[in-house]
Amino acid sequence: RLIFENRAFEEKWLSFTRNLPYSRAKLFINFVMVYVVLLLPEIIWLFSRFNPVIAVELLLVGIGAVMLFHCLLYFIGLDMEKYMLWIFFLFVVVFWMILFRLLWVTAVLNLAVAFAIFYGRYYRVRMLVGTD
Repeated sequence: RLIFENRAFEEKWLSFTRNLPYSRAKLFINFVMVYVVLLLPEIIWLFSRFNPVIAVELLLVGIGAVMLFHCLLYFIGLDMEKYMLWIFFLFVVVFWMILFRLLWVTAVLNLAVAFAIFYGRYYRVRMLVGTD
């Protein structure tokens, strides 16, 4: 829900930011940094609880998943029902990838797909659904 509301806020109140002279790669990195700040308590917990290698793997999977969920909203628009269906589907896929110990593949794949969606859809305006 936080990712959805963040994207809705961006679309409603920060639509002028599309006109700023930043590359899409820099914008993507900025969004990653926003989510790193939001996930800072979880990151601290990961590094205090697990060994550093596992913590880095889990951190990359988490950031990749969050960015994929964020960029998915550029693809489907701000429709909560469609979004929850996609989130469920992606959760099942990522769950099975983690069960098969494909953490690095999952992290790279999530970030790559998220960046591809972001790069292709960031400047396309979608209609807002259900926001006032």
